[in-house]
Amino acid sequence: MTLIVMAAGMGSRFGGIKLIEPVGEKDEIIIDYSVFDAIRAGFTKVVFVIRESIEQDFCDKFFNRLKDQVGENIELHYVFQNTPEWREKPLGTLDALLAAKDLVDEQFCVINADDFYGQEAFKVAMETTGNAIVVYALENTLSDNGVVTRGIVEVDIEGNLFDVIEHYDIDRDNLIERFDSSTKANVNFFMLQPETLEMLQEIHNEFLDNLGQDQRAESFMPSAIGRLIKQGDVQVKVIESNDKWVGCTYKADREVVAERIKELTDEGVYTSPLWQEKI
Repeated sequence: MTLIVMAAGMGSRFGGIKLIEPVGEKDEIIIDYSVFDAIRAGFTKVVFVIRESIEQDFCDKFFNRLKDQVGENIELHYVFQNTPEWREKPLGTLDALLAAKDLVDEQFCVINADDFYGQEAFKVAMETTGNAIVVYALENTLSDNGVVTRGIVEVDIEGNLFDVIEHYDIDRDNLIERFDSSTKANVNFFMLQPETLEMLQEIHNEFLDNLGQDQRAESFMPSAIGRLIKQGDVQVKVIESNDKWVGCTYKADREVVAERIKELTDEGVYTSPLWQEKI
């Protein structure tokens, strides 16, 4: 199975290139743990989607090192998410996913670079056939340091995904008044079939045709998948992870992620340094 890591976000709220911020005791970054968990679960190819402007830092501080740390049977690639010259921000998560399209020829999993999902999600991905989505309790996906955007998951009577609706400016202060305790959120962890990419490409082409010079419009992968579901083109299973999700939206979130990594290292889930031997 292939893992696609979306790592091209601007990180404007974070205030820096958050994907290469150390969170482990030996300066490991979040992507180290995601790749480690994926390979340990059985993934054999990893594709990173980055901005061309961070290529040097990405290679110097992570990618070149990773090539030396993984086994020879693991394929590693990176591709660029291109942004129009007139626009400052990338075009969104669907645009990022499709940047890796030419490297996908099997079932694949797509994740964010700045989210720590836990090893269970990757194990589930290897055990699941067809399209699926991993979800977490909404209250466990918030930041203590500001508002977040989350894809709120709606499930049909058979337990399949009905839709993913983007909700903005969620924080702990407005959580109770806006959502109930059973609300589940997706933080861009999807398992998809390669043929689904062709349908997503058609939706993205429509977005591009209508984009004009809009600086703010984004092409969201969850919304596009929701559209395919409503059209009856795909069915997506919903799988709830019992792991604790943590992520870096704001710079202060880094300490939360580092604490979680330390807990798991102390419990023996990870070693320090993480890559003690090739896997």
